[in-house]
Amino acid sequence: MPRTHFFCFDLAKLLEQDDVMFSDGSMGRPEVRFGDSLEVFQAIPFEFVYHDRTFTRDDKSKIVFHRHAENPGPRSAPTQPSRRYRLPH
Repeated sequence: MPRTHFFCFDLAKLLEQDDVMFSDGSMGRPEVRFGDSLEVFQAIPFEFVYHDRTFTRDDKSKIVFHRHAENPGPRSAPTQPSRRYRLPH
């Protein structure tokens, strides 16, 4: 039976790595901005990434795009310290 797993990382340690990158939305969309600079990181609209309120139909595409912000690097993530969580079935 398939099971869902979540991996939790120390975000500060992950972002401090030399080859880390981040995006302001889904990497599958052409309008995405991504990179490894402080300027790109500071331009991420976290109010949409962690959006938890209702929104209008007109705002749906923008909100969903930013909710899919990604960390497309580093090439390998540190496994220590991390914890593995499995949702109960």
